[in-house]
Amino acid sequence: HWLAAGTEGIEVEWVQDLTTALERLARAGTDVVLLDLNLPDQRGLETFTTLHQQFPEVPVVILTGEHDESLGLLAVQQGAEDYLVKQDLDGGKLAKIVQFAVIRRRTQTEILQTLREKPGRVISFVGSKGGVGTTTLALNVATALAQKERSVILAELKPSFGGLSGNLQRTPATSLMELLQSPVERIGQQSLTELMYRGPAGMRILFGTHPGAVAEALDAERTSAVISNLARLADYVVLDLPCWSSQAVAAAVRLSQYVGVVIEREELAVHCGQTVIAQLETWGIGGGQMGAIVVCRSNLAVSLDLGYVQTRMGCPIIRVVPLEGEACCRSHREGSPLVLLQPANEAAKAYVDIANLVAEDRVTPVQVI
Repeated sequence: HWLAAGTEGIEVEWVQDLTTALERLARAGTDVVLLDLNLPDQRGLETFTTLHQQFPEVPVVILTGEHDESLGLLAVQQGAEDYLVKQDLDGGKLAKIVQFAVIRRRTQTEILQTLREKPGRVISFVGSKGGVGTTTLALNVATALAQKERSVILAELKPSFGGLSGNLQRTPATSLMELLQSPVERIGQQSLTELMYRGPAGMRILFGTHPGAVAEALDAERTSAVISNLARLADYVVLDLPCWSSQAVAAAVRLSQYVGVVIEREELAVHCGQTVIAQLETWGIGGGQMGAIVVCRSNLAVSLDLGYVQTRMGCPIIRVVPLEGEACCRSHREGSPLVLLQPANEAAKAYVDIANLVAEDRVTPVQVI
């Protein structure tokens, strides 16, 4: 009644349940949704998530009672434009918030349209096997790139929960798993932006999965759509890839300008690394597009000579990350990347050096004697 009674430039259409709302949105022509979380056919946060998953491009302002204010906040964290407590509202305030929501979304769309013309550099990291520190490396490299005042997105393309979220001590409410049921054509810059979280040094983070989500890998088509759109949103896209071979991983590395294979200086990791390199070559990744990064995570994993490791791998070693167990454990406990927590640490310096290398078109390997 407030908005329809005389607010210039606003046309109001009201429906009484979510089913009717979804049917109306399917006909297009809606600029913003005012959504009560408790409707006759849906109650709670699922009211928003159901609508948002089907129409992620439409801005939603949540209307909530005082007792449901926490749900309103959760909805904003999952992509709603704003939430309003009904008891605090008046007509003038409501009109301004609706107008701001529309303007804010249009501005975001215009920015995204501009960015589409300038795709960023995609850098992938894949472990020779599980447990070699690929996620820690990707997180620190992405943070170091973000410290260079460039826009950075770190994307975890793994369907298993725990790696990246554990490093950051975060429990995401949304992730890439939200896209599993979406048609490929619905995977766009706006829908991906709504799934991302703000991370260290101002970068954005796209988690692979979240608690309660069905852990399934993305297929090749969706993976390509995700990476292509992410590259339009940032100067650098850093991908944390699983160590197992799949069509999705193949799609990711083919869209990457550089692929770093993470290994340890021990026989099993090197053996598995050989397999990864051979697989990358069958996918068309040439010598100048990939290199090995040696990570020392324990005293037991520094036994092999670097010259022997490089010969076995058949590709250049671009850098060695020294053993800094205590510093890395503190980094994990505090949920802060080592390059921020202890920038003078030798491992942190190595991560920064790797970031500087992979940011360029030509990556210079270390001299192995």
